[in-house]
Amino acid sequence: MKYSRWTRAAAVLVGLAAGCGGSGGTAKTVGELGNGEFVYGCENPNDGACEGLGEAVFPDCIVLGGKFRMDYILRDPDAVDDNWNETFFVFVASANQDFFEGTDVFRANRVGRAAMLARVDEQIIDMIHLEIAAADRIEVRGIDGSPTSTVEVPQGLAVQVDVMPQADGCDPLGGGGPVTAVSSDAAIVDASGGERVSLRGVALGSTTVTVGMAGYEQAITVNVVEAPVTTTTDGTDETAGTDETAGTDETVGTDDTSGTDGDTSGTDTGTDGGSTDSSGTGG
Repeated sequence: MKYSRWTRAAAVLVGLAAGCGGSGGTAKTVGELGNGEFVYGCENPNDGACEGLGEAVFPDCIVLGGKFRMDYILRDPDAVDDNWNETFFVFVASANQDFFEGTDVFRANRVGRAAMLARVDEQIIDMIHLEIAAADRIEVRGIDGSPTSTVEVPQGLAVQVDVMPQADGCDPLGGGGPVTAVSSDAAIVDASGGERVSLRGVALGSTTVTVGMAGYEQAITVNVVEAPVTTTTDGTDETAGTDETAGTDETVGTDDTSGTDGDTSGTDTGTDGGSTDSSGTGG
């Protein structure tokens, strides 16, 4: 269970606002009793409240099975008591573990509406209600964050894409969760799931990868293309991870004519004159 230690003087300035465990930032909303702000943090990179792109938005709903973090910033210490020297601990708890299970990272276990509480010991100082909704579809996001049904992968390299849960009436839908990925032809594309879908291009060609999340599946087309070729500063071409030719055809030192037809001091010593000192001769 996450606690925040407060003194009367510090409570106005400092609050507990943990970082977003998997992606993005945090989002705040004022509690229903108005004594402070609840702080939502994403635990999964495919959380619709963060999406890993820009600023987080406090979610309308939490997807069934989704995980998230919830903290609290106390703005009004008078909500606890009027003693200036009092030290106390503020923490966030689920009002019903059947709906939101956990003490630091929470998991949505049951469809419905349930409360999260900001507490000091047994005293409730604020609350917020969140809707838990089942996803009705999923959406694949490409590497640029846009919805897509086709992904391009360079041969020998891997890219990651997100699978986002969606539900009508919930924008955004928070929580996210684990995803699965199965390739129709592993000789062309190697696919794996987890927090995100990873696609590695094995051989040139196209195949289908089926991704799944929250009980839904979607097929996407994956095209494996030639890896990009870049030119290095020594003038050679390098293909990422393939047929590296750095140093090929190096001509440094070849046909070095340094000194030729230049200073001929001492050249042809003793020639055409019998002199053993030809300094400057033939210069």
